[in-house]
Amino acid sequence: MKVKRFGIKSCLAGVFLASAVILLFFSLSISKLPGNTEREAGKVSRAVSDRMHILDDYIGSALTADRRVWAGHNNVPSDMVIYRYIEDTLQSWSNQFPVRNDDIASRIVFPRLSKPGESINSPLAEVTQEPSFANYGQKWYLVKSESLGSRKVIAGLEIVDSMSEDSPNGVNSKLGLGRGYMIVPLSESSGSAVTFDGKPVFKIMSSPVSGQPAATHSTMIWLAIICFITASLLHLAEKKSMKRLLLVLGGLMAVIAATYFWGENMKNSSRLFSPTVYADGQLFNSLGTVLITVLLIILCIGCTFVTRNDIFRRILKTRRVKLSLWIY
Repeated sequence: MKVKRFGIKSCLAGVFLASAVILLFFSLSISKLPGNTEREAGKVSRAVSDRMHILDDYIGSALTADRRVWAGHNNVPSDMVIYRYIEDTLQSWSNQFPVRNDDIASRIVFPRLSKPGESINSPLAEVTQEPSFANYGQKWYLVKSESLGSRKVIAGLEIVDSMSEDSPNGVNSKLGLGRGYMIVPLSESSGSAVTFDGKPVFKIMSSPVSGQPAATHSTMIWLAIICFITASLLHLAEKKSMKRLLLVLGGLMAVIAATYFWGENMKNSSRLFSPTVYADGQLFNSLGTVLITVLLIILCIGCTFVTRNDIFRRILKTRRVKLSLWIY
């Protein structure tokens, strides 16, 4: 009875393949874990409270400043906006809200004939002393107003910027929210409420890749891909035959195709697969798709070159050698 001996390449290929399976299993387990939104909500609540207290200091300074003096401060943080009105007329400001109309003066409004459903009132006119979560353009703010005589200050703390490239979820980095979460209005049925002065202002929900940060999930996926590619190359190097070449190429193409579709799902949370960084058509719609396509081409050429001796041997055994060589 013959006992089949396994060489070191076969053993290493088995180890890397097992590692790839284990890493893939753990990455999928992490992506399915429910996020601890209660913990994140408590952390963000404290951060919001700290930022709003700083904003209150600037509001008080703007209110008490002489009405003939420009009340805008050059040192106001970039995530805060302060507008000071004198008798409903904007007199000074620090940073800006992304709104077209900042006139809060009350007047009789006649609907437009061309756009009867469109209001010409400024959204800032609806801001009250009670902090509220408001959407202006691509940004969400926690806004409030304070009045002193003929002076009125409308201020806001930026919470979310949907066009921001600084963080995948667009949340103000000073709030310390984890990458696996997103901020939504209180109208959402699920999520944990963030409170300010004991009152809920918005909610925190888990992102599609939830629980642990998306970076952990992504790192495990990439390590699993590397381990599988290494196992495939070792398996081919152990026996450089046409049969193994076809098996390895089939496995590599399947993994690269799966990586492509995984990247499509990650384009909102990964700059590598984001079309805002690079895009060239529907197929190569991100830098990541270009890189994995180039990787597949290099692997196919390299694996074919490694098994060239067996390929030539099979070609020479065929009757139509010239035709086979031309096809090859």
